[in-house]
Amino acid sequence: MVGLSWYGRVIYLLSKVRLAGRCMSEAKKVLVVGGGIAGLTAAWELANLQVEVLLIDQAPFLGGHAAQFACKAIDRCLKCNTCLVEQRLREVVGAPGIDVRLQTRLTGVTRQNGRFQVLLSQGPHYIDANRCTDCGICYERCLGKAEGAIRLAPSHKNHPFYFINPEQCLCDGLGKARQCQSACPEGAIDLDRQDSEITAAVDAVVLATGYVPFDPRQKPQFNFDAYPNMLTGQELERQLRDQGRVLRPSDGQPVQKVAFVQCVGSRDLSLNHTFCSRVCCGYALRLGLRLSHAQPDTKISVFYMDIQNFGKDFDRYLRAANSRFRFIRSLPGDYFPAPEDRIAVHYFEPQQRTVVSETFDLVVLSVGIMPRPENQVLCQMLGLEVNEHGFVINDPAADATGVVVAGTVEGPRDIAESITHASRAAAQLARHLGVLP
Repeated sequence: MVGLSWYGRVIYLLSKVRLAGRCMSEAKKVLVVGGGIAGLTAAWELANLQVEVLLIDQAPFLGGHAAQFACKAIDRCLKCNTCLVEQRLREVVGAPGIDVRLQTRLTGVTRQNGRFQVLLSQGPHYIDANRCTDCGICYERCLGKAEGAIRLAPSHKNHPFYFINPEQCLCDGLGKARQCQSACPEGAIDLDRQDSEITAAVDAVVLATGYVPFDPRQKPQFNFDAYPNMLTGQELERQLRDQGRVLRPSDGQPVQKVAFVQCVGSRDLSLNHTFCSRVCCGYALRLGLRLSHAQPDTKISVFYMDIQNFGKDFDRYLRAANSRFRFIRSLPGDYFPAPEDRIAVHYFEPQQRTVVSETFDLVVLSVGIMPRPENQVLCQMLGLEVNEHGFVINDPAADATGVVVAGTVEGPRDIAESITHASRAAAQLARHLGVLP
C-alpha cells in the first residue's frame, strides 16, 4: 500500500474481501487517457485493485505539466507537492498491470457488448526502450538539440530519457548522416519508424487529459514575443528546475528587480474567462519566496486584483511574502521596452491615484489553467459534455456508463487536489466494475 493516498488505502483494504478468490480471467481492464498526475494516480490505484490498466498520453514523456515544476522549498517545505509527482512516477513506471503507451491519442470509441472498443493512434518511437541505456551519446552528438531535435525528459523516472523529433533535425539539411542514429552504441535509434494504430477492448475509461496554460499571445497588451525577459510562470518553473536560480534570459545575468503579474488569462471578462485558476497566487508566491531565499537582494513586486488563498499552509507563506514582497493592487495596462532589455510597466498606483511607469529586469506572467482544445472531440467520443468554458462536466451519474473524469480536465485544481480527485474517480470506477462493493 506504499504510495497510496489515504483514500486509496481505504478502498484497497475494502477490496481485499472482494478480490479474494477471484481468478485472473475475471480481471477488468481500464483505459486511462492522460499521463499527468491525475492519470498516474488513477492508473496506480486501479492497478492496486488488480484492475489491468492501459495508460496513454500524447506526449513523449509521463508526468504532464507538474513533472516540469521546481521544488519551492526554502528553509522549510512550502507544500508545492511537486515531490508527489516524482513519487507517483516512480510507482507507475514499470509497475505490473500498467501498460504505458506514449505519443498515443484516442481516435475512436465504439461500444459492444458492454465494453469499449477503442482505436488508438501511436506516433513512432524512434528510440527502442528495450535497447536504450540512456547513455546520452545521441544528445551529445545531436547538431540540432538547440532547436529541439532531441528533448530531455523532465524526470529521470522516464525511460528512454530522450525523445527525438526528426522534424527539427539539421543533419539532412547539412548533407550529413544522422548523427544520433549512427552514434548510438546500442543500435537503439531508427528514424524510419512510422505511425501505427492500436485497437483494444476495455471495460471503462478514465479521462484525465489535464489542461493547457494560457498563452499570453492572446492578449496583445503583453506583446509577449518582443520581450526576452518576460516569462510565464511555467517557464520560470523550468528555469529554476534546470538551473537552480533565476537569470535573465537575454544575458544570463542574475535578476535584481522582478514583477509578478497575476490573473493572466483567468478572471478576464474580455476573454469570457470568468473562472479563477486557483493555483496562480500560490505558485507565484512560492516562486517569489524561493527566489528571495536564493537571491536575497532581489526586489519582488506582485501586481494583483486580490489574493486567493487556496492550498495548504497558504496563510503561513502569505505572511512570509508580505514581509519580503511589495504587493500592488493593480494590474498593469501596458508594457514597453526599456534600456538594457528591461521592461517598463505602466500601472495605476492606487495610493498615489496616478499612472506610474516602473522598470523591471524580469516580468513573470502568472498564466492560468485553460481547457484543452480537444475536449469537445473527446467528449463526443465518450458521451460527455463540456461547460461554457470548455472544461469537461463531471456528471455524478457518469460512472454508470463506465466513463469518469479526473484532475484538471474538469476544471482548475492544484496537484494535491488532482491526486484526491483522481483517487475518488478510481474508487467510483472500481465500484462500477464490481471490484469494490
